[in-house]
Amino acid sequence: MLQRRELENYLFDIEIMKLYFDQIDGQAYDSLVQDISTQDLKIGRLRQKLMHLTNFRGGLEQFMQELAGHITKDTQIYRELKACNFG
Repeated sequence: MLQRRELENYLFDIEIMKLYFDQIDGQAYDSLVQDISTQDLKIGRLRQKLMHLTNFRGGLEQFMQELAGHITKDTQIYRELKACNFG
């Protein structure tokens, strides 16, 4: 069982966002995301706003695939997902 609301809450974690785009505006991110574990990121255009913080110009699905590629064994997000799924 996931510890966070849904998979998007792992993809859009600041750790992964910074790995994708290291110049992300942390204050802008914090103004959009109050609680990455429980916040519904599918409300309104929140995911698109987060995507624009990285200057990504493709579609949302493509962006999420790009972010997923940054969830590697050396990230906290990977370890958290592994613990959720494999104990």
